[in-house]
Amino acid sequence: MSKTILITGATSGIGESTSEYLSKQGYETVLVGRNEEKLNDLKQKLKGVKVIYKIDLTEINQIETMFMSLKDNGIVFDGLVYCAGIGMDRTVRMCETIHLEKLMMIHYYSFVEVCRLFSQKKYSNNGASIVTMSSISPVVSKKGSLPYSSAKAAMDNAVNVMAKEFIKRKIRVNAIQPALVNTPLTQNAEGVLDIESIQPLGYIEPEYISFLVEFLLSDKSKYMTGNHIPITAGMEL
Repeated sequence: MSKTILITGATSGIGESTSEYLSKQGYETVLVGRNEEKLNDLKQKLKGVKVIYKIDLTEINQIETMFMSLKDNGIVFDGLVYCAGIGMDRTVRMCETIHLEKLMMIHYYSFVEVCRLFSQKKYSNNGASIVTMSSISPVVSKKGSLPYSSAKAAMDNAVNVMAKEFIKRKIRVNAIQPALVNTPLTQNAEGVLDIESIQPLGYIEPEYISFLVEFLLSDKSKYMTGNHIPITAGMEL
């Protein structure tokens, strides 16, 4: 029986690449994002898309409504891939509380709420897998990264706690920590870079992140939980 996977941030970057790759591997998916036109395009293009759902996950009070609506459509999940996110560069002197709140909202508060609901028996099967897109940023911090690095560090800590609390239902929780990935988000945030001076292997193509996502969703990784897996392209060398 095919697994049903909820993918947030499905309309761009790693989320879109993951949606495409899981489709090719025979998974059934529910695609979530803010761009309704792109969601419709993906539903037409990809096999196995059961439902698309337009939502801004920073509207926290709408997340439970989404889960209830999907449940009413007979959908119970075997996996969650959390790819929703935004970037922001601010030096400490230029960083105000509003900047921190904006990044924490999508990378931490919304993430925790999605996982809290996903972990309930009425919305997910025993043995389900949660995979979230963190970042190498909390490990290899750089100037100007305070809002983003702090939010991803909070996400990483949440993964540690959830892995312990969700294990009763054998729900696994793992984070991927990529360095610079070739996505619109990264290109807009970073501008023109001599990428090989930062990452000797160059930008990471999103498809290669998708390979690891699929592994973590599959039974091949059934003993992995609470892990933070870096994909550095040589950034740390």
